[in-house]
Amino acid sequence: MLVGDPSLSIVSIATLSAYNQSVVKLGGALYLLGRARMYVYDKAASVVLDALWERPDFRVFFDQHGYTLSDLGSLVHKVFVPAYLRVRTSLQGGELELLEAKVTDDVLVPLHDRSNFRELWESWDQETRDVFVREQIEMGLAHEMLSHHEGLFVEAYRQAFEAYLDER
Repeated sequence: MLVGDPSLSIVSIATLSAYNQSVVKLGGALYLLGRARMYVYDKAASVVLDALWERPDFRVFFDQHGYTLSDLGSLVHKVFVPAYLRVRTSLQGGELELLEAKVTDDVLVPLHDRSNFRELWESWDQETRDVFVREQIEMGLAHEMLSHHEGLFVEAYRQAFEAYLDER
C-alpha cells in the first residue's frame, strides 16, 4: 500500500494506525511494512472493502444500517478479515495458487529490475524482506481475486457484517 495513494481510504488509515509499522521509501513512494502477520490480511481485507464500497449496491446495504465507510474501519480485523480469508480459502487448490504465481511475477520482477530497490533489499534483514514480499503479494492477490470473484467478496462481506450486527 502506498502512502499518499488516492485510493488509500479512511478504512485503510484506521486499520494502519492500529498496528506497529515501519515506513520504507522506495522510488518516491512510501511503503508501510507491518510487523504482525494478520496485519497483511487486515490490509488486504481493507483494500477489498474499499473497492467494493465503490459499488452503489454494496454501499447502500451498509447505509441502510447507518454505517459509513469510516465507521467500518474499526471492524476490519474482527468482521472483514475472516470474510476475506473465507473467500481466499475457497479458492485454494488451483486457482489461488495460479493467481499467486502471477502476482508474484507481476510484483517482484519489476522491483528487482530497479537498482534503488536492489540496494534497499540488500540493506534489509530477512524478516523485513519476508514482510515486504508477503504484503506486496497479498495486496496484488486481493486485487486479482476481487477482479475475478467480486460476487464472492460481496456475499462474504455482507454475511460477515450481518453476523456482526446479530452479535450486537
